[in-house]
Amino acid sequence: MTRVVFSDIIRSDLEVFYEIGLSGDGKALLIHLTPEAFDFIVDLLKPKLPLVERYEKWFKEKFPLFGDLFIPPNRECWGFGEVLRKTESAHPGWVSWLCPLPVILEREEAERKNAFYKRNEEAGEIPEYFPLETNNEEAERIISTLDVLFLSVIFIGEEMRLLRENKDGLSQLMLIEGLQGGGGMSSCGLWLVVSKKVCEWLSKNIENIALRQEIRRVMIGCYEAMWQEPVSDFARHDFRVMIREGGLIHLSCPGDACGIDPESSVTMFKKDDGYGYKMSPHNIDCKLQLLTLLGGMAKLHDLARADGV
Repeated sequence: MTRVVFSDIIRSDLEVFYEIGLSGDGKALLIHLTPEAFDFIVDLLKPKLPLVERYEKWFKEKFPLFGDLFIPPNRECWGFGEVLRKTESAHPGWVSWLCPLPVILEREEAERKNAFYKRNEEAGEIPEYFPLETNNEEAERIISTLDVLFLSVIFIGEEMRLLRENKDGLSQLMLIEGLQGGGGMSSCGLWLVVSKKVCEWLSKNIENIALRQEIRRVMIGCYEAMWQEPVSDFARHDFRVMIREGGLIHLSCPGDACGIDPESSVTMFKKDDGYGYKMSPHNIDCKLQLLTLLGGMAKLHDLARADGV
C-alpha cells in the first residue's frame, strides 16, 4: 500500500480518484469516488482498523450515550452513525454520498447569543464571535467520518493504479489531508492540498470578483445553515476570499483571524511557478468555522470543475 505523495498532485496532473462539492441548496457536502477508490476504501475501512477503533474509544469517553459503532462504507449510510448517505452520482459508475451540515447551535441558544451580540453592537463594543456550540456530537461524528474517509482514500494500492498521470480525463483537483474537531482556541483543523491545475486556474482568475463573491456567498450560507440564524451585518464582513499572485487563495470567516491559508513557506517563497501548494488552518476555534471553511473549499472545487479544470 502506497501513500499519495503530495508533491505528485502539486507538481503533476493526476487522474481523478475523488471529488468534493456542495449540494444545490448549499446545505450538504457531496463526496464522489471513482469505482476503484470506492472498492479500495470498502476493503480498507473495517471496524477493527486502528484508526476507526481510536475514534470509537474517543466517542465513548466524550459522549457516554454514544450508541452506534462504526458503520462500514458498503452500506447505504455509513460512518460514525449514519453520516454519509448514498445519493445519485453525476458520474456514471461512481459512488456518491451526501453529508448534510449539522445544526450546531440550537435555536434557543442562538437567540440568547444574538441578543448578546446586539447589545454589544448598540453599546459600540466589538462583539467576540466565539460560537457556543450545543450540538457537539453530530458535528464530531461528521468531522471524524470525513477525516477517516479522506485519510484512507489517500492511501492507495499500487495494484489498483489509482495514482497515475492524467491523459485525457478529469484531473484530481484537491487532496484533503485531515480534519480535526474540538472546541477551544485553535483546537480545530483543516489541512489540504490544492493541485497544480487549480493553481493555474486561480492564477487566471485573480481579478475575478464574481468568483470570490460566489465562494463568500456559499460560506455565509453554510454558516447560517449550521448557526440557524442570519449572520449579522457586523459578522458578514469577516467572510473573505482573497486570490493572490501565483494562484494563492485565502478563506476567512468570523473569529479571531480564523481562516485557511497557503502554508507560510509557500507564501514566503512561491513565485508564479504553476505548481500547487498545501493549505493549513489559522485559529479555527470551533466546528462551525471548520465546516464553513470546508464548504468554501468544496465550492471552489465545484467552480473549477464547472469551468473545465
